[in-house]
Amino acid sequence: MKKAICKAPEKAEHITHIIFKLNDITLHGGSPMPLRQRFKISPTSRGAIFKLKRWFYLNFFSKASAEVREQNKQAWLELSRKLIDELNKRGASDKPARITLEYEKGINNEFIPVAATIELMEIKPLEVITVELRKVEGAKT
Repeated sequence: MKKAICKAPEKAEHITHIIFKLNDITLHGGSPMPLRQRFKISPTSRGAIFKLKRWFYLNFFSKASAEVREQNKQAWLELSRKLIDELNKRGASDKPARITLEYEKGINNEFIPVAATIELMEIKPLEVITVELRKVEGAKT
């Protein structure tokens, strides 16, 4: 009975390891599933890219080794360059936007961007409401 109890933690670790492996595998050919990060709407698309930049540096730059850090930085520069080019083509750098990023995470925390979706928004007032708090003397009503 003691032998079975002693081996239980090893089996639990093995099962946990298998579960994590299964979470990383799709049903289509065994490639890793792309992860998705959707950001809040930003007042400008430049602000949306800035949010993406902060998220990237927090998750893929500060926690990586020097070699992986440089590789991740190059992937980030390529992604940001493409996003900025697309926004500049459309003249949309000052329009509200939301970015959704699909990416893969390598074994050593490598950042592999797959696709980025930019939702451009337009803010326009639905209705203008004026609430008077006190009457102004001499004003006609």
